[in-house]
Amino acid sequence: MNMSKAIIRRLSAVSASLLLGAAWLAPGAHAQDPYPSRRITWVVPYGPGGGGDLSARILAQKLSETMGQSIVVENRGGAGGVIGTSVGAKAAPDGYTWTMGSDPPFTINPHLMKLPFDPDKDFEPVSVILKLPLVLVINPAKAPRKPRESPAKARTKPPSKTRAEPA
Repeated sequence: MNMSKAIIRRLSAVSASLLLGAAWLAPGAHAQDPYPSRRITWVVPYGPGGGGDLSARILAQKLSETMGQSIVVENRGGAGGVIGTSVGAKAAPDGYTWTMGSDPPFTINPHLMKLPFDPDKDFEPVSVILKLPLVLVINPAKAPRKPRESPAKARTKPPSKTRAEPA
């Protein structure tokens, strides 16, 4: 037998013995429960009946069927979405509390008020659920016809002292 083949066999036998010994000494690995193993709470930071609530409820029903676990939609409206979003920010980061995000708590409110959460650090975006177009509408008898005309008209006509009533 060639000397190099003998060395390779001996090293292979030693390596195999070391691996078996290490495996025997290693503590048993415990399998983790598959996600989700319990109910998920989906916080919607607006009152019931709105677009966010309806979207969350439709998706929660379908996801519950797919994931085999219940998803409970919890409405926590108030303060332009700050109250419900705060609930989501304070929840344990274990994936069992979801928070519906929308513009005010994440883009507008940080510039208007001090928030009890940091939109950039306390949340991780997961998925876009819904895209809605926003449309600017005006009363043609009282307003300019194009958005770029609005500043000029606002400078020439001071605001009325009385509150405008809906038509």
